[in-house]
Amino acid sequence: MINTFSSNLKSYLYLFPLLFGIFIAADDQTVIVTILPELLMDMKIGINELDKASWTITGYLIGYTAVLPLMGNISDKIGWKSAYIISLLIFGLGSIFIVFSSFFTDIFPHYANYSYWFMVFSRFIQAIGGGALIPISIGAASKIVPKLSSPIVFGLIGASAEAGGVIGPLWGGIITHFVSWEWVFIINIPFIILTIVLILKYPKVERKKSKIDLFNGTIFALFIAASTLGFSRIGYQDNKMYLFFIISTLLMILMI
Repeated sequence: MINTFSSNLKSYLYLFPLLFGIFIAADDQTVIVTILPELLMDMKIGINELDKASWTITGYLIGYTAVLPLMGNISDKIGWKSAYIISLLIFGLGSIFIVFSSFFTDIFPHYANYSYWFMVFSRFIQAIGGGALIPISIGAASKIVPKLSSPIVFGLIGASAEAGGVIGPLWGGIITHFVSWEWVFIINIPFIILTIVLILKYPKVERKKSKIDLFNGTIFALFIAASTLGFSRIGYQDNKMYLFFIISTLLMILMI
């Protein structure tokens, strides 16, 4: 019994790099909540511009969800290790861009008005990398430790995402208590490097000769993005909300 427990524990620990990557990405989805006041002050966004401020969250949510339907096939095509590492690098690049956005005005004074939107764009890039990690991990987990039952694997992946989302605001509050908000994203870089090093230690992955359905995957991604934008406007009940819902409906019809 002790040997069985030890073997199962090693199998669970073998999943740690995958789960840690998911945790970091989910953490950055909610960490923005506590650093937002300081961030908006640096970006010179007024308290009366809450509609504009909400894009720091909406932009990440769109990127995080839109990439989900595409990554399963891509992961099979290029191998889950390559897909996971590329996703982490995209997530890291977005983190670097976010830090850079705080210096955007100093470097490009004539484009100072675009510094905030560059930060929103950076959040979107970051979210594309972060959102891709969950579908890649679901497919990879069964290949890494096939002896584990699927419910346990899915539970660990879901728990990692939920834990990151819960701890995010607390983590942001702790960081900004001691240093500036940029450090929330700077700290991502060593964590990403550590995760990539651990992922590289996994055995060589076989690639499948699968066809990537880019058309339907892209349509579905656009449907998710349009729906997310529509729901984000419900509180305003304006023409933009109706436009996004009309677009999402047309895209849904196109998928049928």
